[in-house]
Amino acid sequence: MKHSVLLSLLLALGCMHVHGAPVEQDGMQQGSCEDAQAKGAAQQALNKINQDRQEGYVLGLHRLSNVHITKHDENGAVFYLTLDVVETNCSVLSRKDYKSCEARPVHDTPVYGQCKAAIFINRVQRVVRLYKYDCVIRPVPAARVSETCPDCPSHVAFDNAEVQKAVSLSLEKFNKESGLANHFSLLKISRATMGMAMSMYYNAEYTIQETTCPKSTEVVMAEKCPQMACEFAHKGLCRASLFNIIGHTETSVQCEIYEPEWEGRASPDPPGCNSPEAVRVAEEALEQISQDRTDGYILSLNRLYDLSHTPDKEKGVSFYKLTIDVMETKCHITSRKPWKQCKVRDIGGVPVYGECEVSASIGSEVQLQSYACAIREVPATLVVAECPDCPTADNLNEPVVKETANLSLQRLNEESRLANYFTLENITRASSQWVFGPSYFVEFTIVETVCSRNTDASELSNCKPMDCQFAHRGFCLGTHVAMEDQFEIRPSVGNKDSSFPNRNAVEVECEIYEPQAAVVEEQAHVRGDSGHTVQQHNHTHLHPHEHMHSVTPSSDLAVSKPRGSLGTVVDQPAPVRSSPAASSCPSPHRHNLGIVKLRL
Repeated sequence: MKHSVLLSLLLALGCMHVHGAPVEQDGMQQGSCEDAQAKGAAQQALNKINQDRQEGYVLGLHRLSNVHITKHDENGAVFYLTLDVVETNCSVLSRKDYKSCEARPVHDTPVYGQCKAAIFINRVQRVVRLYKYDCVIRPVPAARVSETCPDCPSHVAFDNAEVQKAVSLSLEKFNKESGLANHFSLLKISRATMGMAMSMYYNAEYTIQETTCPKSTEVVMAEKCPQMACEFAHKGLCRASLFNIIGHTETSVQCEIYEPEWEGRASPDPPGCNSPEAVRVAEEALEQISQDRTDGYILSLNRLYDLSHTPDKEKGVSFYKLTIDVMETKCHITSRKPWKQCKVRDIGGVPVYGECEVSASIGSEVQLQSYACAIREVPATLVVAECPDCPTADNLNEPVVKETANLSLQRLNEESRLANYFTLENITRASSQWVFGPSYFVEFTIVETVCSRNTDASELSNCKPMDCQFAHRGFCLGTHVAMEDQFEIRPSVGNKDSSFPNRNAVEVECEIYEPQAAVVEEQAHVRGDSGHTVQQHNHTHLHPHEHMHSVTPSSDLAVSKPRGSLGTVVDQPAPVRSSPAASSCPSPHRHNLGIVKLRL
């Protein structure tokens, strides 16, 4: 796995050593860095180096830069390797394979270096033994980072008063909010940075260890709690941020708690998060979740975080319990679009992320059994820290939000060529930012009414939503610049006498969705079927044919089973997560918002 990192740096910089025995290189034959066996030896060596280390971060392989080989007996060989490495965001306490970890991006002050290692491999006897290693790593100089990213945070001393404050307040917050049985105390601060957005902020990463005191221990007494000194003790890595906002201090923290190593050896590993079957189950189960839901936005798969797997050979199926990380897309559930066709909200769109616990089976096809999802908006403070000019979320009940939705819908109804008038169903999302004035962005759903678009304006308030399976629904984005006379709306084409007010700048974009019952009937028309009843009420489809429909559908027009019966999606704070139990978990992220302090 290659990482793009700033490697063209002076090697004479100050550095930190990851200690191992020195490597001797006498009497060796030159090998090729492109040789498959040499590359395999490099990967195995780096995994064993990471397993041997007790503190710091997992190192990832950037490239193999030098190879020498000494033959040992008929089938064995000692590989003397020089590895160019980069630091990842995984703690060595996690015991994760480096391939499942991400290298630190430029804005997170990357760390790079070299490892020299000697490893013996006998493939016939399946013996792999790391003899010795010596690693030298160093952070990319602040000046180089600043050239690429002037606003990125920079390293700060661990004993800085604000860093110490960030650690103590965040650890207190973690102990108060976690659902773990015992109190945790600080092991070591491993990383600290500072930056400026709307105000100064400080980031700290540190390791923690379980103590012998229960969680209920008072803060004053907890400081004296001894750490649990046995193989059963849990450890973890915490990432904390401290924001000095005018008048108060705000702290956030997210911790990964790792199971003791002995527990991981008690049972065989389930299929990993990169297993093609597990990925298929996750993707298809998420599609079925979208089909089951009745409101909200379609969720996209970010990564497979953990799983358990139970095969049933008699039935020819396998049962999966998955923990998947998801991100909200711009598609509303009403659209019924496949999630892979929907774009994830970026940092400028008030992003939402979360987790889903999913139960599903796979035989000839994937069958969703149940799901429970928890989602939440990315905190505005984190968005503003990375993107000061990006929109931030607004309360849906604000008068200006309702005004934006109503003005946008008014414009749609006056300018559209649809047969009937549409009315507001729900406001689903609202945000604002300052451009030339306060600009408001409101997303809302609409439903077709029984009134034609030619209905007199005085009668529109009495228009009722069409209460049948052939009613069209839609999803709209309305934009309202609340500045008098700054922008004027052009009269709609063919509607010079529009009654729409010119007092504010309003734009609207809507998608109108064909009812599923109408889609089924359209297919019946294509097939030439004539088994549906033709009476009772007139209605115009978006497809080019008109006739009459029965209010009560025939069996041919049955739509789908009741939705919302398999699970829930709720708004909840981010949970405290333990380290994944399955091998090669979690899988790599598919999406990255570029927010360093947010652990997706």
